[in-house]
Amino acid sequence: MSLGEKIKALRKKKYTQEELAELVGVHVNTVIRWEKGDRVPDADKLSKLAAALNTTVSYLTGETDVPDRGAAKVSSSEIPNSSPALPQSNVRSIPGPYVMVPVLGPESLICCGAGFDLTGVIPEVEWQEPIPEAWLTGPKGEKPYYITHVEGDSMEPLIQNGERILINPNEEVKHGDVAVAVWNDRTVIRGVKFERNGDVRLIPVNRNYHEDIVSAEDAPYTLDFKGVVIRFLGVDRISHGIL
Repeated sequence: MSLGEKIKALRKKKYTQEELAELVGVHVNTVIRWEKGDRVPDADKLSKLAAALNTTVSYLTGETDVPDRGAAKVSSSEIPNSSPALPQSNVRSIPGPYVMVPVLGPESLICCGAGFDLTGVIPEVEWQEPIPEAWLTGPKGEKPYYITHVEGDSMEPLIQNGERILINPNEEVKHGDVAVAVWNDRTVIRGVKFERNGDVRLIPVNRNYHEDIVSAEDAPYTLDFKGVVIRFLGVDRISHGIL
């Protein structure tokens, strides 16, 4: 589910849109826009939403798949107008501003198995995901950070089948990185190790898969990297038709 869908699903269990707006301290139209995905709440409003909906900021932003709700209904007097002092067990705030990162559609699904041939595929943005700016690590070049989904189990348990991953396409792949590799026109997610003789090893985590070794002579012609995986975001985007 997207951020807006999570807000809507949790809100419908307890409140009308008007009630939630009053608790959080916004106009009802703002709640409507949040739920539709037309607007994204800032960090302060995210914390208030988490308190009102008995969940966590981490769940709303996709850092965890566990809603962790179950407390009693929150009254408006329990949510201050300034930055809220909420129980640590209920809200784990993420410092700093949020930025919108494009999430690619199903045509750009990357395989954690034998690989997909994405030659000629033009990536399309399915929606925008609010991501803490601090997560956008590495060099910031001309190519935008993006989120896509993976299919297959060759990187389990590190990366699950259906998981979303955050990629920096501007970062040079280094020894030990998990990267998007295109080898013989097949796009895969693999751990990468560079040997002293120039060979490149593409390494799965799942022992049921074998690693591939690209020779130093072949690598310039058959191997290309499309970015480094900088964060694993979990499995929770079923409703958008990705999984």
